[in-house]
Amino acid sequence: MRTIYLILSALFGILNVYSQTSNLKPEWKKLSLNSSSDKTWSVLNTSDFGMLLTSNTGEVIKINSNGKKEWEKTFANTNENILSVETFKRKEDLNDKFLFVSINTQEKNQIKLIRLNHLGDTEWEKKYTPMEIQAPMVIKHTTDNGYILAAKANANHALKSTIILFKFNKEGDIQWKKEIDRITELIDVVQKTNQEYFLIGNISDDEVVYKTVIKNINKTGEKTAEYIYDCKTVDVEKTNSGNIALIGHGEIAVAKDTHFMISEINHKGEIKKQQNYILNDKVKGLPLPPPQVDNINNTNPPHKLVSTSDNGYLVVGNPNYAERANDSVLVVKISNKGEVEWDERHQFAHGNYQFYNILKSADGGYMIAGNSTTNSNQEIVLLNLKPAKPIQKPKKVKKPALNPSQNQMISK
Repeated sequence: MRTIYLILSALFGILNVYSQTSNLKPEWKKLSLNSSSDKTWSVLNTSDFGMLLTSNTGEVIKINSNGKKEWEKTFANTNENILSVETFKRKEDLNDKFLFVSINTQEKNQIKLIRLNHLGDTEWEKKYTPMEIQAPMVIKHTTDNGYILAAKANANHALKSTIILFKFNKEGDIQWKKEIDRITELIDVVQKTNQEYFLIGNISDDEVVYKTVIKNINKTGEKTAEYIYDCKTVDVEKTNSGNIALIGHGEIAVAKDTHFMISEINHKGEIKKQQNYILNDKVKGLPLPPPQVDNINNTNPPHKLVSTSDNGYLVVGNPNYAERANDSVLVVKISNKGEVEWDERHQFAHGNYQFYNILKSADGGYMIAGNSTTNSNQEIVLLNLKPAKPIQKPKKVKKPALNPSQNQMISK
């Protein structure tokens, strides 16, 4: 096993984000959940450009691409909490599958996997007891049609900075279990192009100086390499090229008053691209607030990164205002060269707004999902960024050519 330390350099530069306008037309929508304000929600894209809403108490709602509810079901019992959700579509399937991980703290931390079809019907359910794990958890579908689960070791474990990995086959049977040490915050687990994985998290020293750590895990669960970076990561995105992109901030970024940093890492752990970004004076956001680790799907990070079709990125999140509550969402478009194309702040006019996730919509735009509470009732708030229709220029009509006799008449 080898450990590689990758130190950030000021040579990577810092970009200012100046206000430029996108060609996306914003449109706010609200979905009433009839749910109490003490619940947290996960919002994930589905392959039909709809979305799957899941609460930590087991309520599951499928929304189609037009924002209409298709079905609603409840799967968790008393003392059970949904801690991670995965949506996936296998090559042999016409429709999505949905996988849920729940924990029952009253049953020796019993873990349950539930797989549903696209209509919300249960295909199978498996229980595992006892398990020394707790939130945050991340579960992912793997290329062999199995699943990999990464979870934080609970207080009963000897080492609190340990992540426990489980590999399941397609029927939910455990193939192997491994303990990986020295990760303070779990961020994500990503399968590489082969049967290996990147386990991604943050570590901290006694002075709470965070660094990102990526551990290379082979197909049998053994750690074969470790890479450490001088930054703190809050979200991970797999790029169109097969690399992974990290968004977060580092010591250099904080010292330079920057707001976020994007790093692109290849399968060998090497930094291929890296850039710090400064937001304009109208948007204050330094430093990034910490992720909220009590939410399902690991965290709802303060900034979310998504790849775009032009090999760039869209950065979305709540601006961090010290003087007042969040009521808006910030959207920044990064080109494939790492340059800022535009940034926009969209204000929600009906109270506080907590950003959850950014989804791709069928019209080529994006759906930004968040949460708002009105009179103790929760609502999912959607900001649809629709591509603006191009202005149709009037076609030039060619005048018919004049024949010789007409030319003579005009000349006279």
